[in-house]
Amino acid sequence: MAKVLVACDALPTALIVAEDEASLGKTNIQIAAALRDGNRRLKALAIPIFVFSQKKGAEDRFLVCRANTANRPNSQKKLAVTDDLASVIEPFGRSDEVCSWGTVDSSREQRAQKLHAQYVADRMKEGDPDAPRAVSLQPWETLSDTYKNANRRAADQMSVLRDAKDDLLHRRGKIGPEEIELLAALEHDAWRIDRALDGWKHGTSRDNLRKYHPDLVPYEDLTDQIKEYDRSKVRAMLES
Repeated sequence: MAKVLVACDALPTALIVAEDEASLGKTNIQIAAALRDGNRRLKALAIPIFVFSQKKGAEDRFLVCRANTANRPNSQKKLAVTDDLASVIEPFGRSDEVCSWGTVDSSREQRAQKLHAQYVADRMKEGDPDAPRAVSLQPWETLSDTYKNANRRAADQMSVLRDAKDDLLHRRGKIGPEEIELLAALEHDAWRIDRALDGWKHGTSRDNLRKYHPDLVPYEDLTDQIKEYDRSKVRAMLES
């Protein structure tokens, strides 16, 4: 049975399926479809599922996207849509989401650049960055593709965070420190998956050449300083 990363041990606000399909003998869409069937039997778990799927195929018939998503990628425009979060299996990671001929002028690119600029500003406030992190603090024009794509996917993740925030607000009636912590864990899970898809692995120290990173661990195992990076993203989203 595949492991699925979720935001916390309590009721999650979303499921993200991004498994090694070759080793499992099942596709991510097949795993997501089975999870969706289970979700429908658990009314308290009426949450969307986001599935890593790089190519269009016959299994796209199982995919259903959120109806209220703006600027939908071309790869999703022919897919079914729904307002029922429990029915959602939405793909990410397809080629037209990562890059397109109109990328430079797209609103998505602008959001990605804004996120990067905020990240750089926040890190500079902490003082001189260490050498390994310096490569991720370059101006957008000279930033390597691995970090540009990370910011693009982070821009996409903002809509997921907003949906999760709305769900928490509906179920709990407030967004306080506990809810911010749940959303920060969801943000960290998305970052872990993005880095894993780009070939990064956990290591005791950061190594950009070999793609090792010490923060590729569950959210609860992070230091409070690193957790604050994710919390600040959530707070920025709540204020936007």
